Amino acid sequence: YVSTAVGAAKAFKSVLRMYLPAKWLQWNTQYMELLAALGMSSTLTPAMILLCAKHLHESFTGQSGPLPDKDEKKGEKRKAGEEEEEEEDPMPPELVMSRCSGQSDFNDVWQRTDAHTDYLKHDRATYKLKGKNFFAYFWHDDEDPDSMGWYIAREVGSEELFAVNKRHNDALIPPGPGDWEIQVQDKADKRINEPDCGFARIPKETPPAKAAKIGEGGGDAMAEDESATPK
Repeated sequence: YVSTAVGAAKAFKSVLRMYLPAKWLQWNTQYMELLAALGMSSTLTPAMILLCAKHLHESFTGQSGPLPDKDEKKGEKRKAGEEEEEEEDPMPPELVMSRCSGQSDFNDVWQRTDAHTDYLKHDRATYKLKGKNFFAYFWHDDEDPDSMGWYIAREVGSEELFAVNKRHNDALIPPGPGDWEIQVQDKADKRINEPDCGFARIPKETPPAKAAKIGEGGGDAMAEDESATPK
C-alpha cells in the first residue's frame, strides 16, 4: 500500500487517511497480500494526487470547492481586462521568405500544404509558394542521411533543386536566414550561400482593442504607434 513514512504520502498523511487500510489490516501480512492481490496500489493514484492538490489549494487560498480549470482562469482574465497570449502555432499556415537575391520570386508568401504528407512520411510542414509551383519541404531518408535537409524545388522529391539547407534538420518549418544555399538564376549548376535569405513567421496584426488603447493616449501616442508600424 502507499507508505506514509516518506514523500508526498507522508506530507498528506491526514488527507489520504481514507485511502489507507485500517491499522488492524496493516498488522497482518496475509491481509496485506490479499489487498495487494485485489489491486491496492503502492503509488499515489490520480484521485489521491487530486485530493492532495485540492488540500494545498484550500490551505493557500482559503477557498473551498473544486480546483479552478483553465477555462475559468481565462474567464477571470477577461473580466480583469487582461490580455490573453495565444499559443504560437508550431507550423503556421503561412510564412514569408525574404532577401533572396538569387531567386527573387521566392520573396513572397508561402502557404502550408498537406498534399505530400504521405509521400514524405513525416509530420513536418511543407509550404508552397503562393501563386507558383515551388515547394519548400524537408527530405528525410534513413538510408541516405547525407541527403536529409530542407529543399526548395518545383516538385517535392525532384532532383532539380533551387535551394538547400542541411544545417537545421531539427526545424519543424523551413529555417530562417543564415544557411540557405540558393541556385543562381539561370545557372542550374551553381548555388551560393545567402546569409540574409530565409523564412519567417508573418507578424500578427495589432488587435483592435489594443489599438484603441494606444489611441486613448493622445496625439503623441498615435504618432508613436504610426512610426512603429512597418511600411
